Amino acid sequence: MNKNKNRIKNEYVNFINTTYNPTHFLTVRLPKHWETENLYYAVGRLRLIMKVFEKSLIKNHWNKHHLPFIATSEKGDGLYWHFHILFNHDKYTNEMLQKAIKKTIKIIKGMSDYCLTLKTIEENDIYTFLQSLNNTNFYCLKEMQINQYGHFDSDKIIYSHNLFYLPYKNK
Repeated sequence: MNKNKNRIKNEYVNFINTTYNPTHFLTVRLPKHWETENLYYAVGRLRLIMKVFEKSLIKNHWNKHHLPFIATSEKGDGLYWHFHILFNHDKYTNEMLQKAIKKTIKIIKGMSDYCLTLKTIEENDIYTFLQSLNNTNFYCLKEMQINQYGHFDSDKIIYSHNLFYLPYKNK
């Protein structure tokens, strides 16, 4: 059973790596007054936060040239949902990304620096990066439940094009 779970997680990490080629890992925590146990509500708030972030980063026509990402939702040891987002910085520098984060925190009432944490994935080595976080393999997928038939709870995985109701564009 564990071999099957690890194989599926390996395949999914391969998919993430080849589709998104992530260079950055963004943790999004909802502001205190938005914290919720309701995943549907939390995803709606994530949509707003990421929309403000992308508008701050991309400026004009952000939805036509948006930054593709994959997010996983997680409760961890707490009661409330938070999100881990993997994306490729594309043409944006770390300074531009940090400015967009600061602007997002300023625009959304109740947000603090604690709500958005950005880490760089060195050398695009997603395997080493995900394994290094808290010594947990496949950090973003740690709460993914896989049954004996290989089925998993895909509702915890959020693609940016779905979050923003955009057509899927494979780069």
